[in-house]
Amino acid sequence: MPLPPPPKLSATGLFWWGIALAAGGMLVSWGWFAVANSGPFDRPEYSAMMDVYQYLSPVLWVLQLVGAALIAGGLIVRSLTSRREAGVDHHR
Repeated sequence: MPLPPPPKLSATGLFWWGIALAAGGMLVSWGWFAVANSGPFDRPEYSAMMDVYQYLSPVLWVLQLVGAALIAGGLIVRSLTSRREAGVDHHR
């Protein structure tokens, strides 16, 4: 039994998924420090929050990086498909 084809993401889908991932990573990072710096935490709690962030930070960085790549991919796909639909072909 053959497998079904994978779902396709449109240029718009790539772009908005990229925005969501990049913005989500930034908001979690900013929110983490806003809570850590504004709360009535003693030294052990603040230290524990920074210890957790040490492991959370690479994950957030990857989310932002993948988000930026998806945004760029969405813009590139849109550019290529809109040129083809407009009949512009420079490779004659």
